[in-house]
Amino acid sequence: MITGSLLRCSLLCLVLFSSYPLFGQDTSTDATAAQKAWMDYMTPGPAHKMMAESVGEWTYKMKMWLSPGGEPMLSEGTSSVEMFLGGRYLKAIRKGSMMGMPFEGWSLMGYDNLTKEVTVVWYDNMGTGTAVAKGTYDKPTNTVTVHGSFPEPVSGKDIAFKEVFKFSDKDNQSMEYFNIKDGKEIKFLEVAYVRSK
Repeated sequence: MITGSLLRCSLLCLVLFSSYPLFGQDTSTDATAAQKAWMDYMTPGPAHKMMAESVGEWTYKMKMWLSPGGEPMLSEGTSSVEMFLGGRYLKAIRKGSMMGMPFEGWSLMGYDNLTKEVTVVWYDNMGTGTAVAKGTYDKPTNTVTVHGSFPEPVSGKDIAFKEVFKFSDKDNQSMEYFNIKDGKEIKFLEVAYVRSK
């Protein structure tokens, strides 16, 4: 097992060795620029602050359409949300029911200061695959839109999807999920969240 001090030492060495060519140059300007670049990269910014406003306990109501235009299946549940790794990433654990079975799903969301991309990773107990999506954060509307894919066991192929997260205010949020087939978006899920504490 790697101890905390050994891990910190390893990371420090990685940073120093990866920046070694910069520090070996004649001027200190390059070293200063490298240090600033790393600090900008690692410091949480406005997108992380927006994510942190979701920390707390939530209830949700979900609609799921098994066929386009059909009646949605309804379900409810809870979501427990926290930031981790020094306010850099958001973790949400959702529990409820889906199609009459107990449901639990974990999502991780991060914002990369360098690429300006949001990454969302999703795991749940309805499968053993991983859904990964990347996209953008629109600050004026407090909306995150990501595109990704996940493995589908019947066809054995990946299914493309789009998710739209709307952070309406401190007590209300929503998520819409669309499967993408032949370039068309087909709404599959709609989830409304209300803060419980």
